[in-house]
Amino acid sequence: MKLSKDAHKELGVSLNGEVWSLLETESRTPEEGRRMVHAAHASHYHWLHAGGAVNEQRGEWLLSHVYAALGIGEAALRHAKRCAEITEEHETTLKDFDLAYAVLGLARANTVLGNTDQASRLKQESRKLGDRIADREDKQIFDGDFDRGDWRDVE
Repeated sequence: MKLSKDAHKELGVSLNGEVWSLLETESRTPEEGRRMVHAAHASHYHWLHAGGAVNEQRGEWLLSHVYAALGIGEAALRHAKRCAEITEEHETTLKDFDLAYAVLGLARANTVLGNTDQASRLKQESRKLGDRIADREDKQIFDGDFDRGDWRDVE
């Protein structure tokens, strides 16, 4: 069955919403964690058919974020690196918001892996990029994501 671009977009949006709902669940069960991973991958798949580079970059960031939230550092870093590659390839067409998030993904992944020095450097860099986000609402969203989560011993 071939889906239209609009159908892919609708599924991508819906699955993305499910991921965020699960991310915000305080006492997530292992089953909810597995469902969150699958929903993030499915959302990303649909956005690859419905969107462009910005959607691919944001999908890779979300995958990295999900894996970091679950403490799966290797997968978090793999997706954060892919997000950073896409960001570098399309830097002129992405928003300041996306640049800050790309570095945030690398910082979180390195935090989970226990690479404290690398994580600290990247955390500081993402904070600086986040401070430069021009759109007030985008900045508030970034600040919330930056402040949430476990930074462990990373300064």
